[in-house]
Amino acid sequence: MNVRIEPIAEQHGFLCISIVPEDYMPKINSELKRIKKSAHIKGFRQGAVPDAMVQKLYGDELKADVLNKLLNQTIADYQKNNEVQFLGDLIETPQENQGVNDEQLEFRFEVGIAPKPDVSAFLPGIELVKYKVEIPEERIDEEIDHLKNRTGESMETEEPVSKDDVVEIDAVEMDGENIKVGGWRTQFPVSIGEFTHEKFMSSILGLKKSDQFEFNIHEVETNLSQKDINKYLLKLPEDQADVVIPGDHFQGTIVKIMRKKPAELNDDFYKKAFGPETTITNESELRQNLRQNLESYFDKECAKLLDIELVKKMVKHSGMKFPDQFLVKWLKATYEEWQSKEGHELEHELLHFKEGMSWKILREKILMEQNFNIKYEDVANIVIGEIKTQYPAIQLPDETWHELAKRSLSDKEKSMHYFIEAQNQKVLDWLKKEVKQTEESVSLEKFREKVKQINEHHH
Repeated sequence: MNVRIEPIAEQHGFLCISIVPEDYMPKINSELKRIKKSAHIKGFRQGAVPDAMVQKLYGDELKADVLNKLLNQTIADYQKNNEVQFLGDLIETPQENQGVNDEQLEFRFEVGIAPKPDVSAFLPGIELVKYKVEIPEERIDEEIDHLKNRTGESMETEEPVSKDDVVEIDAVEMDGENIKVGGWRTQFPVSIGEFTHEKFMSSILGLKKSDQFEFNIHEVETNLSQKDINKYLLKLPEDQADVVIPGDHFQGTIVKIMRKKPAELNDDFYKKAFGPETTITNESELRQNLRQNLESYFDKECAKLLDIELVKKMVKHSGMKFPDQFLVKWLKATYEEWQSKEGHELEHELLHFKEGMSWKILREKILMEQNFNIKYEDVANIVIGEIKTQYPAIQLPDETWHELAKRSLSDKEKSMHYFIEAQNQKVLDWLKKEVKQTEESVSLEKFREKVKQINEHHH
């Protein structure tokens, strides 16, 4: 057997494998003998089937299976023995005039070869800034106002509609400028706030009870699907197939305006906001508690930002180069969503793909070099941490948390996701001890700008 790489370009080549009968015939003959002993063929005693018939019945299929296993093992051994890692999948190049019955076989695969970064060479040059968000008093005021409104009582008002009001609308279908004869009629509440469609909000703000206005039923809230509109706004019956779907144009009449009256800062408020066991008894303690909670929240957000910056700098400083031509060919051949990507979109998506691949290579190299092992407890703690973040108010015994983690990890796909997250965390924790860090206080506004830049895909 002969295995070699024929270069095409940097990190890109053909893996050529030459196989002769001595490489595969012993295994085939062994399998044929095994089959002969156990084969049940009409007209022959078990174990007495002629070799030629066994060869005719099973030879081609057996040879293909043996060659496939031999190739897979050869490719794996080549990567291990030569400390080479292939990117993605191998792209087979069919050999002309070659069949399964040929004795000497040539196999040729187009391969992308992963770069080999030297982490110790560039790690000392990485510097990070760990931010500490300054919480202004105005932000504490906003939290207090939010709590006062949340725990306050809703009361009907005769004042004009303003943000945060809940408005009851009586709506009737229109036909042009007139109310449609026999048109659809419905009544529904709308919370005027973050999810209100801008057109609907501009039409209703400032109106009073009994005022009328026209609107598009699909432009009431921004986060409603057609199914939600039918159910919650139009209130169409779900079990009647012959219902005529009304048009978009409606006239609305304001039936009622409900407004929250902010709660007073007293014992009743503190218990409603923080539970009956709270120790908060005055505004000073309230502000201190809110500041601590906000600082804890933004400390976690700053830690996330630090991890993102660390990964980006590791990828950038590693200077890894990839065979773009091979990656594009492989991605387009393997994934349907890549087949239509061209031009700037293709370059943009490929850039991010290579960033993810770079971090994967770096992560696996550090795990190997530092001999890090991921234990079940590491993965379970990732799951528990995620659940606690989603449901911060829930208090459960440790054994219950671990039982919830066990259930999540019983799903193979979820288990792999959390395993990779545990790998990430192990490597990031180690890296943060190895790189130089400085602390810097930033305003809440500046921190939000930094987060916005990341979310907007700035490179």
